[in-house]
Amino acid sequence: MKTQLTNKRYKTLRSYPGVRKDLKTGKYLVSISIDNKRLSKSFSSLPDALAWRNSHALSSFSEFLEEPELKVMTFRDVWEKYKAEHLPTLEKSSQENRLLSAKFFNELWDYELKSITPNVISKHILAKKEVALKFQTSRRKTFDHEIKLLKAIFNWYREEIDHTFSNPVTRKHKLLGIVKKEAPKEKKMTSGELKLFLEALKARPFWYDFALTQLLTAGRVQEIAGLQKRSLDFVTGRLIIKDVAVWDKRTKKFDHLKSTPKNGEIREVHLCTELIKVLEERVRKDTSISPFVFHENGTPLTYRQIQYNYNWALEKAGLSDRFSGTHILRHSMATLTRLVTGSLDSAQAVTGHKDSRLVQHYAHLDREENKRAIVAVETFLNQESFF
Repeated sequence: MKTQLTNKRYKTLRSYPGVRKDLKTGKYLVSISIDNKRLSKSFSSLPDALAWRNSHALSSFSEFLEEPELKVMTFRDVWEKYKAEHLPTLEKSSQENRLLSAKFFNELWDYELKSITPNVISKHILAKKEVALKFQTSRRKTFDHEIKLLKAIFNWYREEIDHTFSNPVTRKHKLLGIVKKEAPKEKKMTSGELKLFLEALKARPFWYDFALTQLLTAGRVQEIAGLQKRSLDFVTGRLIIKDVAVWDKRTKKFDHLKSTPKNGEIREVHLCTELIKVLEERVRKDTSISPFVFHENGTPLTYRQIQYNYNWALEKAGLSDRFSGTHILRHSMATLTRLVTGSLDSAQAVTGHKDSRLVQHYAHLDREENKRAIVAVETFLNQESFF
């Protein structure tokens, strides 16, 4: 007997008759019939739902409620189910990342799931690391991403197929997956270093404007690359951080535009005087029909273009031995805001983080707090002759 879906909000768990998953809340809804009466109850975990179902079922329903006997599954079987049922629910970029990482599992495909122990995984990681170390030109530093995916697959299997399964991925596997230990580069520039970086970029006006926009909005580089002209309001002095550029994992070329930032929340940023001047001029001179504020002859920017020009400026400013990457301006703006205002709340208002712990790592309050913080930073930069 199969439980029929009555609403697209719910997903039938074929391996557990009488149980459906609420896709909105993540809870498990159990429905059983006793003496022609329908009983239903929801639970936060699948084991609790199954326990309640079994304890309230009458013997006449024992066949209906009997736990299905699981077939012997290989890791390949689990991956194929995961790929078919779970991957389509993720963002396109996440799907691509996980599909690319699957080659890490090649030697595990034919293992029966019960045979994959922590020791098997340890040996597998060490073998992969040995291969990576043989190639001196390899840029591989860790297998952290692949190990996280392996853990996620096993967690999914436990949730959806066999709640008695014990995930064999342990904390030690992350340490085993480190291929090369490197001293991390700094992420937060001082005001003096920031001035040198921007001064170098003035030789390339397009990239100076791009970097200044990222700095004064504390934006992620994807958000500035995806910034649309319709998101600018020069009359009220507002900029909406909404559209995000997504690049192809392999080519780093523009793939599509995502409608919300990383945390899923659109945020509003105050346009200070200097930023209004820069962006108004850029939009006014743009004769293309491209909706993007920053583009190359109408074509959205690639990640490598941004990375190359930032690294060029760091090299010219004599900072490349200490800084790299495209996230440095977001970190630096959070730190600069904290320095100028002395307020963690102001830094939080600028970055748009909901968790103050994340703000502290980098260095959504109301619009006025965001405005006060950005104006304070702009005043400081003017005093330091940044512009």
